[in-house]
Amino acid sequence: MDPRIHSVTTMTENESHSHRDARNTQGPLAPVTVHQGAARNPEGCNKRSGGCCDSCKSKRRAGSLALMVFLTLALSFLATQCRHPAHDNELQGILDSVLNIDEEAGTGSCTTTVQGAFNRTVVQATSQLEWTHCDLNIGATTQAGGPWDMRFRRFAIGTNGGTSGSGSGASCNTGLTDLASVNSLSQFSSGVSGFCPNLVNDTNLSTSGGGGGGSGSTNFSGSPVMLEWYNYDSETHVLSSKGEVYIVRSSDGSSYYAVQFHDYYSDAGSSGYPTIDWKGINP
Repeated sequence: MDPRIHSVTTMTENESHSHRDARNTQGPLAPVTVHQGAARNPEGCNKRSGGCCDSCKSKRRAGSLALMVFLTLALSFLATQCRHPAHDNELQGILDSVLNIDEEAGTGSCTTTVQGAFNRTVVQATSQLEWTHCDLNIGATTQAGGPWDMRFRRFAIGTNGGTSGSGSGASCNTGLTDLASVNSLSQFSSGVSGFCPNLVNDTNLSTSGGGGGGSGSTNFSGSPVMLEWYNYDSETHVLSSKGEVYIVRSSDGSSYYAVQFHDYYSDAGSSGYPTIDWKGINP
């Protein structure tokens, strides 16, 4: 089923087991009696008594170690190869159900690095209920009560304006897929609502139409412009960015940012890590 969110408004998301030899905790090991004619295996292990020579033990330990190494490598490989859809994080869902949730506080983080001509921000937004707020002016995590420009809850996105915040934030779609080509809001001219330069405030949206889940709530407040920033593969169940470039107006209304979604997965392949490439642009 396609998990993409649909709007209900007019414009409206490893363990290694240590193996130890069994030991007698009540005292020293009792001597093993070897009976005449007792069958032995090729390694010299007494099958009848259960005793085992040092050579046998060493070989068994070596075999166990080799198996452990193989399993560790295999799990590591799978962790980097598997990517899952928006609602794969079952543990986070359990935590959300038992912890005290403050939808406005957020428990995630926004980590930004400079990538030459643009910035890249990896957002930890794995909670299905709490929002992670980012201040694009400094590229860092902030709180709902502070200056934030974009907020994230798994694949759900919001700006600080309209129903999502008290600021002047808004967004529009440039219709372009080349971040370098977007340098100002005024370079666009369109009469279509939601396409630049026509900025749109956040509004109440819903997941009920697409059966997506992952946002933790049937209804939420977010950007109708960035509602479907991704494509969904129904066979692999993976989300991928459409590559569209959006313009986001800051919470104070004085700054503008060109934003392009880069990924939705961490390096380990976990979902709920939306990554954006962005830069400041002219009005």
